[in-house]
Amino acid sequence: MNNNTKYPFKNIEKCVQNYWEKNKTFKTNNNTKKKKFYCLCMFPYPSGKLHIGHVRNYTIGDIISRFNRMLKKNVLFPIGWDCFGLPAENASIINNEDPKLWTYKNIKYMKKQIKMLGFSFDWEKEIYTCSKKYYKYEQYFIKKLFNKKIMYKKKSIVNWCKKDKTVLANEQVINNKCWRCNNIIEKKNKNQWFLKIENFSENLLNNLYKLKLWNNKVKIMQKKWIGKNKWYELVLPIYINNKKNNKYKILLYEENYFIKNIFNIKLIIINKNNILIKNIMNEYKYINNLYVYIPINNKKIHILIKNIYNFKKNIIINNDIKLINNYIKKNNIFNSNINFFNYYSFIITNNIKNKISNKKSKYIKNILYEKKILFYKKIFNIKDWCISRQRYWGSPIPIIYNKRNNKMKYINNKNIPLIIENKNKNYKNLLIEKDTFDTFIESSFYHIIFTYNKKYKKMVNNKITNYWLPIDCYIGGIEHATMHLIYIRYFNNLFYKFNLIKCKEPSTELICQGMVNSKSYYYIENKKKIWISPEDINKYKNYNLIYDGISKMSKSKNNGVDPIKIVKKYGADTLRTFIMFLAPIENDIEWDEKKIIGIYRFLNKIWKFSNFIKSIKLIKNTKILNNEENIFNIFFNNEIDIITNLMYKKKYNIIISKIMNLYNKINNLIKNNNISNLYFLKYIFIKLIKFLYPFSPHISFVIFKNLNIKKNIDFCRWPRKDNNIFKCRTNINNNSFLFINIMVNSKKKNIIKVNKNDNQNNIIKKIYNNKYINIKEYNVKKIIFIKNKMINFIIDDDKNK
Repeated sequence: MNNNTKYPFKNIEKCVQNYWEKNKTFKTNNNTKKKKFYCLCMFPYPSGKLHIGHVRNYTIGDIISRFNRMLKKNVLFPIGWDCFGLPAENASIINNEDPKLWTYKNIKYMKKQIKMLGFSFDWEKEIYTCSKKYYKYEQYFIKKLFNKKIMYKKKSIVNWCKKDKTVLANEQVINNKCWRCNNIIEKKNKNQWFLKIENFSENLLNNLYKLKLWNNKVKIMQKKWIGKNKWYELVLPIYINNKKNNKYKILLYEENYFIKNIFNIKLIIINKNNILIKNIMNEYKYINNLYVYIPINNKKIHILIKNIYNFKKNIIINNDIKLINNYIKKNNIFNSNINFFNYYSFIITNNIKNKISNKKSKYIKNILYEKKILFYKKIFNIKDWCISRQRYWGSPIPIIYNKRNNKMKYINNKNIPLIIENKNKNYKNLLIEKDTFDTFIESSFYHIIFTYNKKYKKMVNNKITNYWLPIDCYIGGIEHATMHLIYIRYFNNLFYKFNLIKCKEPSTELICQGMVNSKSYYYIENKKKIWISPEDINKYKNYNLIYDGISKMSKSKNNGVDPIKIVKKYGADTLRTFIMFLAPIENDIEWDEKKIIGIYRFLNKIWKFSNFIKSIKLIKNTKILNNEENIFNIFFNNEIDIITNLMYKKKYNIIISKIMNLYNKINNLIKNNNISNLYFLKYIFIKLIKFLYPFSPHISFVIFKNLNIKKNIDFCRWPRKDNNIFKCRTNINNNSFLFINIMVNSKKKNIIKVNKNDNQNNIIKKIYNNKYINIKEYNVKKIIFIKNKMINFIIDDDKNK
C-alpha cells in the first residue's frame, strides 16, 4: 500500500457541494407518514463574518441531521438570517450606508462561508427576518395579541441605554449594563409597548420540569429568572394628615416576616415613585404625616418616602437596614424586579430577635384573614416584556394615532405589512408609531415559519406544521438562557393558546455547545482599546500590545478566526472533524490551529487507504473468515453498537477517536498479513466510511463513488450489527488448539484461539494482551472459567472506565 497521493480536498469539496446543490440533496420532504426529525441551530446574525464558534454550532447540527437521515428519518434542517438590530444600524450610520444593503452584503459573505463547510441545510427554507414577507407574519400575529390586550402601552420606569439610545427589556440588562454595548443603564419614565409575559409565568415555570432533554443549566437559570415566590399580601388603610382615607391602601409583602415581627415594627418605607404616593401627591398639596395602624394592637406606624432605587445604608438610622439590603440582593430586585418598588413597601423593625411563636403567628394570620386584610399571593420575578425600541432598523409597530384625539388602533389587515420605508410617511389626521419591535420577537417564532413557508406564502399549515413541531433538537449558546430561550418558549405558548400549533414547548431537546475561545490583544489609542486579531500580531510589533487573556471569539474583541482561511489550508472536512474531536460538545475549547494537523493527516491516510481498496481485485465475494479475521469481525460488530450508542449520546470526540482506532487496527491486520479475505476488508472499510460520513461528508461521498458503490452515501443506512454474515474457517482435524467464548457479564463479546493445554492463568493473560478485546477497560470483580468452553468476566458497571 504505497499510494502517496494526497487527499485533493480543494477539488473534491467544491465538486461535492455543487452536486448537492444541483440535485437538491437535502431538500425537505413533507411526507407526514415518515418518522420525522427537526434539527435547528440558532440562526446567525449577519454581523459580517462567521467565526469558528459558529462553525462548531452548525457542525453539531449537521452531524445530527446526517445521522438521522441515515436512520431513515425525514429530516428538516433549515437556515435563515436574524437581520434586524443595532449592529446593522450603527454600522450603517458610521459608513453612511443603508442598513439593508449592509445586512445583505454581510449575508452574501457569510453564506459563502457556510456553503464552503458543506452543511446539509435546506436552502429553499432560507428566511430573512428583515424581509417584509417575513415580518408581515409578526404584524399579523401581534394584532391578535393587541386585540386580546396581551399587547398594551403604558407609562413605566424602564431601562434606558444612553449609548444605543433605546429602551431595553429587563432580560437585556446584565449587571445593570446594556447586554450589547456594556453601557450602564439609566431609569426613565416612558410610554412603552409591552407584552404580558407575567400571565404565562406559571406555564413557563411548570413546563420546565417536562423538558427532560434540555440543558440543565438553562433550566436552573430560567427557574431563577421566572422566580416564583409564595407571599401574603397585607392591605392596610392609610392615614393622611391624621385622617383616615379609605380610598388609599398600603400593600405589604409578607413572607411570615411581617407576622413574626408584628409587635416590633418601627417604620414603613415606600418608594417615592410608588403609584400610591403619586396618587396621594396629586390629591394633597401638603402632607404632614402618613401612617397606618396595625390591626392587632392598633399601633401607629409611620411611613417614610424615599428613593429606594438609590437605597443607602445611611438613609434611616435603624438596626434592620442590613436585612433590607440582603433581601434586595437575594431577590435580584434591582435587575429583574423594577416594578416591585412601584407597588409594594418595606417594613423596618427595631428588634428582630423578639419574634412571636409559630403558633401565635398562625393565630394572628387567621384573624387577619377574617378581617379581609391578609390575602395569599403568588409573585413572579419575571415582568412584562418591553417590546418597543427607539430605532429605525427593526420591524415597524403598525399602530396609528388620531391627531385630533390621540386615540390609537392597529392598522387594517389590508395595510399589513407596514414596511419600514412607509413608517415615516404623513397621512391625513393620522400619525404612525415611530418605535419598532424588539428584534427578539422575530427569533421567537422563526422555528414555526421554517416548518412550512414556501416563499413566505403562508405562516402555518396545520397538518405540516404540527407534523414537524416540536423541534427535536435545538442547538445554541447558553448565553441565550434568559433572553431568547425565554422568549421563544413564551411565543410558542401564545401560538398554542391561539390553537395555531399543538405543542406547548418549542423543542424536545436543547443542546448548548461550549464556547470557542481564543487569545485576545489590544493597544490603547486616544484612551480607547483597539483590538488586534491574533493573526496580525506581527504587523503590530512596534505597538505596545497588551495581552488580554483567553476569551470567547467575538467581533468586539477581534479574536475570531475566519473559517475560510482554515478551509483553504486544510479543507472543510478537516475543520469539521477537528472541531468535534477537541472536546465534548458542551465543553469550552481553546482554538489552536497547530493541533489541526493530526486530523488532516488522518484524512489523508483514509484517502490513501481508499485508493488501495480501489486498486485490489476481488476474485470472489467469499464470506469465510480465518481466525484473525473472525476475531476482528466480532470486535468490529461490538464497536458498531458502541459507536451507535455514542452517536445518540452525541459523544462525538470519543467516536472520532474510535474511528481512528478502527482504522489503525485494520491497517495492522494488513501489515501483519492477518487478512486474506479482500471482500471482508472492503466490507468493513465501507462501514468505517459510514461512521466518518457525518463528520467528513465530502471525502466520504467521493470514496463511495470511487469504490463503485451504487448507492449515494447521503442515502445510505447507518451501519448495523451483523455477526451472521461471515463464518469462521476452522481446522477441525487440528486437536492442538480450540476456540473459547469470551463473555462480559454473561454476554458474548468475542472469541479467542487457545491451546488445549493452556490453563486459566495463561488464557487470562492472552485475553488481557489481545488488542481487540479491551478487557483492560473494565473494572473486573470476578472471573468464571469453564474449561474448553468459555471465560466470563463479571464487571462492575458503575465503576466501568
